[in-house]
Amino acid sequence: MMGKHTVNLLQALAVAALLPVAGCSLHSIKDGNAEASKGTPERHIFNPAGWTVEDGLSSALIIGVQVSPDGSEIAYTAMRAHFTGGFNGWTSEIYVSGAGGSRKRQIGAGLGMVDSPKWSPDGSQIAFLSTVVEGNLKGSRQIFRSPSACGESEILTAAPNGITGFSWSPKGGQFVFTSPDIVEPVPGPGGPADDAVVADANATRINLWLVDAKPKTEPKRMTKGDYSIESYAWAPDEKSIAFTHSRASAPEGWHSDISVVDIATGKVTLLAGTPAAEMQPLFSPDGSTIAFIRGENPTADFSGWRVELLPMPGSLKGIARTLAATPNEMPILIGWSADGKTLFFEEAFRMVHILGALPVSGDAPAILSASDKLVEFVSLNRNGTVFGFTMQDSATPQEAYMAAVPTRGNLTVQSVSAENSDIAKMPVPKMEILGWKSSDGTLIEGILTYPLGYETGKKYPLVLSVHGGPAEKFSQSYFGQPDVYPYVMWSKNGYAILRINPRGSGGYGAAFRKANVANWNGGPYDDLMSGVDKVIAMGVADPARLTVVGWSYGGYMTANITTRTNRFKAAVVGAGPVNLVSQAGTSDLPEMIPAYMAAYPWEKPDVYRSQSPIFSVSKVKTPTMILHGTDDTRVPYSQGQEWHAALRALSVESTFVGYPRSGHVVREPQLMKDLQLRVLEWIERHLAADVKK
Repeated sequence: MMGKHTVNLLQALAVAALLPVAGCSLHSIKDGNAEASKGTPERHIFNPAGWTVEDGLSSALIIGVQVSPDGSEIAYTAMRAHFTGGFNGWTSEIYVSGAGGSRKRQIGAGLGMVDSPKWSPDGSQIAFLSTVVEGNLKGSRQIFRSPSACGESEILTAAPNGITGFSWSPKGGQFVFTSPDIVEPVPGPGGPADDAVVADANATRINLWLVDAKPKTEPKRMTKGDYSIESYAWAPDEKSIAFTHSRASAPEGWHSDISVVDIATGKVTLLAGTPAAEMQPLFSPDGSTIAFIRGENPTADFSGWRVELLPMPGSLKGIARTLAATPNEMPILIGWSADGKTLFFEEAFRMVHILGALPVSGDAPAILSASDKLVEFVSLNRNGTVFGFTMQDSATPQEAYMAAVPTRGNLTVQSVSAENSDIAKMPVPKMEILGWKSSDGTLIEGILTYPLGYETGKKYPLVLSVHGGPAEKFSQSYFGQPDVYPYVMWSKNGYAILRINPRGSGGYGAAFRKANVANWNGGPYDDLMSGVDKVIAMGVADPARLTVVGWSYGGYMTANITTRTNRFKAAVVGAGPVNLVSQAGTSDLPEMIPAYMAAYPWEKPDVYRSQSPIFSVSKVKTPTMILHGTDDTRVPYSQGQEWHAALRALSVESTFVGYPRSGHVVREPQLMKDLQLRVLEWIERHLAADVKK
């Protein structure tokens, strides 16, 4: 399940000064990968002869792409899972490189987890976040800085609660950063020793701070209030900062406002504060206008979003101008063109992720990226002339790229990284995008992955996979990219895999996202079953060997499917909310279910009953594996317990596996491996299929 909240001051600087510094490593184009620094686990070795579970979890995930001010280089973060040598975790490394991998070097080598690289305005420095590995700040994320050409890294901040994000000032002399406030315990009637938990009393507030871009300087607090601050942007003249905020003490779901703080006086002025949600402020190059996105009122996961422009100095009396709708009506703003005539954005669109250009004139947006590529983590250099981004498709793993901002037409792309050059040699099955009409005529899309070595005319066991959200979607992402379920192994072992975007999915516009409101299990069920029927009619799937898996909302739909049909021989319910009444009252997003059901449980109990699989569990006959993180607050662990207890009471074969130290997503590599091996065994045992071993 998704939601807005997805995906921390000054302490003894003397202690911070004693923390170890790290250097920079140079790598040739041929090198491709960085040498492991001392204590870093070795990288996984892929065998082109065939896939293993470890192979499917070991490709590099590239995030945090940032273009140098002059547009000649890109900084990016590469994250990898590790299983060997007693290591059970992720590593992250920051690299800088030009087109074709030229001048590749590693920034912050030898530090802990590093990410979020950001160039200084003159391009001479790169600041980034790193987890401190020793001293009083151990475990906190702080701002470090390194020469972009290579050199030692130095720590710049000592925020006791860590730093959640930061940005250079336009001239490079300061940083603005966000940090959680220190939460003081609320004393009880018996005195301060009482440790009772009072709901909302100790809500974490995240505020803005300002600090000089040099060591041993004390930060200045810029905001102090009941804030949970998210995105923010500097004014070009450095006199103010616009920021998105919601109330920390009273979670309001998607509601957020935009304010601006005056750097000199600390005065905070509300700019956009309607009952809807406003976020992602971006100043125009001349500072005369702020762009932001505004959701519908009320705003929910499925809402449409539009880009608006507000003249500065803005106020509640300012008249915002709404621009044309983007294809999916859920844009992520990237930046302004150099001439201030265009806003660039990225967003999900059908089976891909696009980079687009939105004219401030009000004309329709243009899609700049290729129609078969996933373009993500887009950034724009300071001069508005070069994009940096990651790109992938179903047969090509994710890498970092750069492209000049086109004057017309599509992007001319240049490759930068080669972090996944080894996995790119692995075999990839045939994949096909299918389209069909559901029972009521709604157009639905899905991706069919054929078994490796597919033979025309032969029927194969089929895995139906249902995504989460429900406003997430399946995309044409690389076949071997890490995922919760072992898709690479299923294809290797002779299974076909069908991943469908039923109504309610993202990528198809706001109306399609809203098509499952108060209808989580009816229309989407027909969309999924009609897709399965299509693959059977194609002669690919064996109707006697079907199985279904899902995670989050996909886990919900898996449970729902088993209450409505016995055609599936096995099911896997991952972190599924099977009881929407208890889910609405115990989730960390308490407003999400009432928004989707268009009512609270006490207002329309029949709706909740009809939409909750738990009330139809007596119809289930399908052997079911239940998987859940023990620390899940999005879909609480008790949801898995409810489903397992009900199946057990009904003598339906089931097994329940809880993953310790895991929230809504299982992240520890060894636990991810365990999960996939258990799922493989469960599916194969219950299909009893004559598949390759």
